[in-house]
Amino acid sequence: MCGLWTGPERLSIFGCFAPLNAFLKVFSEEKGIDITYRQAREPMGLLKIDHIKAILNMPEVKAKFQVRYNRDWNMDDVNEMYRSFEKHLFSSLRNFTDPIPGVAGYDEAVA
Repeated sequence: MCGLWTGPERLSIFGCFAPLNAFLKVFSEEKGIDITYRQAREPMGLLKIDHIKAILNMPEVKAKFQVRYNRDWNMDDVNEMYRSFEKHLFSSLRNFTDPIPGVAGYDEAVA
C-alpha cells in the first residue's frame, strides 16, 4: 500500500510496502539471509544502495552473511543485491499501488 502526497511542485510516495517486500526477497530468498521487517525498514530514507549496505552492516545480518559465505560482504555483493532489488521492486509495484484519480497529468499541469 502506498500513499501519495501532492504538493505544488512534486508528488511524493510515502508508506510504501513495495521496497520492503523487495528487500525481504533479496536477502531471504536470494541470499539465504533471513532479515526481519524491522531490519528491512530501519534504513528507510537512504538511497536504496546505501540501504542495502546499512542492512549488511547490522551486526546480526553481518554475522549471518559471514557464516553463510565464509567472508565479509563486498561491493560486488551490494551491486548484485541492488540489481536484484530493482528487479523485484519494479515487478511488484502493481501489487502495491493503485492509481489515484486526478494524479494522471499532474506533471503536465505544473510544467
